[in-house]
Amino acid sequence: MHPVLQLSGLRQLPFLSRRFITPVLCDYPQYASADEMSRFTESLTKHNRHRYVAVFYHLLDPQRIPKAADLEIWTEENACNSRAALKSLVNLFSTRPPKDAAPDLWPRIAAWIEFFSTFDDLWRTLMPLPSRKDFYFLFMTFCSHICVKNDRNLQLVASTPGIRLLALRSWYSLSDADFTRSEDVLHIIHDIIVDGVGLSLQEVIEGSQGNLHNFASLLMRQCEPVVPHDCAPSQEVAMDNFWLFRLASDVVAVVDNLADPQNRGIVPRPLCEALLSLGFIKTVTMVGCAMCQHALQRSLGSMEWRFLTNCVLLLEIMLRGRRPDHVLHTALKFDLLRIVLSCALIEPSDPIHCTLSVLIANTLTPATIYCSALPDLVYAESQVTSAMEIRNSGVREAWIMFRNLLRSRGRILELFNSNERISQRACDNVKCGTISEKKNLKRCSECLASCYCSSECQILDWQRGHRESCTWHRLYRQTIRVGFTPKEHAFMRFILQHECGENQLALTTDYLHARQRDPQAMLLTVYDYTSGQLKIERRAREIKNLADENENKEYWMDVIDRVSKSAGRLTLDVMRVSAGKIRYELILPMCWVSPDIPRALEELISQGDELSESEMKTRVEEIMQREPPTHCIV
Repeated sequence: MHPVLQLSGLRQLPFLSRRFITPVLCDYPQYASADEMSRFTESLTKHNRHRYVAVFYHLLDPQRIPKAADLEIWTEENACNSRAALKSLVNLFSTRPPKDAAPDLWPRIAAWIEFFSTFDDLWRTLMPLPSRKDFYFLFMTFCSHICVKNDRNLQLVASTPGIRLLALRSWYSLSDADFTRSEDVLHIIHDIIVDGVGLSLQEVIEGSQGNLHNFASLLMRQCEPVVPHDCAPSQEVAMDNFWLFRLASDVVAVVDNLADPQNRGIVPRPLCEALLSLGFIKTVTMVGCAMCQHALQRSLGSMEWRFLTNCVLLLEIMLRGRRPDHVLHTALKFDLLRIVLSCALIEPSDPIHCTLSVLIANTLTPATIYCSALPDLVYAESQVTSAMEIRNSGVREAWIMFRNLLRSRGRILELFNSNERISQRACDNVKCGTISEKKNLKRCSECLASCYCSSECQILDWQRGHRESCTWHRLYRQTIRVGFTPKEHAFMRFILQHECGENQLALTTDYLHARQRDPQAMLLTVYDYTSGQLKIERRAREIKNLADENENKEYWMDVIDRVSKSAGRLTLDVMRVSAGKIRYELILPMCWVSPDIPRALEELISQGDELSESEMKTRVEEIMQREPPTHCIV
């Protein structure tokens, strides 16, 4: 036992001091009465209580802790022992006992703290107790004192059962003003929660009254001195309080298990999702941008670079698998792209480049098919520097690919928004197929999907099968509206038609080769935009198998029926896109503007075995030059 905890040392105290101590030093099962304990407590001052650590240690004997079964009856013994222990804890927390005494002292403190925290509401009705805020604050201050620069004591404290929940309660007790002036307390809370096994999501929810958003609000309150919730993009981050954000981000990484590479593909992350709804994306982006600005002025230390890497990881995880809505808009507004390029200038072997490549390829590039996100992306890209200084080949290739695609889609958006754009559509009567401006066609008033050039065509298509399929067209339209706004859907159709027109020769040649391999099968062309880039997949399947693969089976069957009766003028095409974590297959059959083109192509297919690949390509070029090459999406 440490000398400061031994009662023998009390003999050196003056008699006036010892006369109040002796009555309370009763061996269990004896206990000090309320009057004796009161006289002893009144003799304590902030100048002399450090002399009585041995007395406090004696009164915290775990044998004095009342049994749970005995709490139904309020006895004088339980009251006196509990009152003595409480007074001892409060006075002990206010002193600075030697750190070497912690291994002997801590088990008794932990036992009584667990007792008081478990039956807190009961004891507050039976005896006066300090406020929860004051008690927990004193407790964490004591923990900070014995653990600072002492890994052994920190391990002892952090391994105590229930300590993480106590640390969480102490954290909740802090007011907004306490965050900037309680650095020692926040650091010990951080060390307890982050070190060792870490705070689990279940413990967070349990300590947050069953609501994870309470914990997210706590983290946002802690970050408020760093990045105020109403700050403007031009406002500087309070770097003096930067440590508050660092502690909060470390806790997020532990709770959502972001550090484990094997779990990085798991979405959603519950705490990140809760923080997103409170505007945490702005906080992370502004802090990351401030770090990048500091990196331009001076070289950052290894710990600072590691933290910047964590910021990029947080951004990538919070943006991953989401629609490019206000979250991406906010990140771009607060210089997300500047962070990406600044971090890309780090040593090529740094692990941050893997996260940057994923962020560019899986978040930024897929967002280029959304008309709502393109203006923000185009403007943000115009404000950053060139990618030629990026030394990591993977990040450089991902960035250049994204930049080129973004600029191309930006030009398409300008055309989409201009008055020069002419929306064409084919008449849905397969026997007609007239191509006309969309505004000149008449819609079916029930499904609002099918269009016709005349009343006669509408009647003929109604007799062909639209009588039965009208409901399926309406349900399919409602399905698409769940994932996309009408303008987003129209822009995606416009992108597909525009990019197919630019690559018409290569696509037609590839189409013919696929038809030659299996002339009797229905050919499905999938234009995959889930990665942002156009990837084409040809699938030759039986008609019934094509319908079975899609959840909108009845609508599929109607589209397949129309394609099969169009004499090659209609092709079966699907545009695959993603809206957040959900993938959609937009059924967009295309129609040749001129009916002469499919006839000429069918002749080539029948002669395929007699033509070489170069001859086939030459013949396709001749057909494309002779007839308008434009496809029109039905």
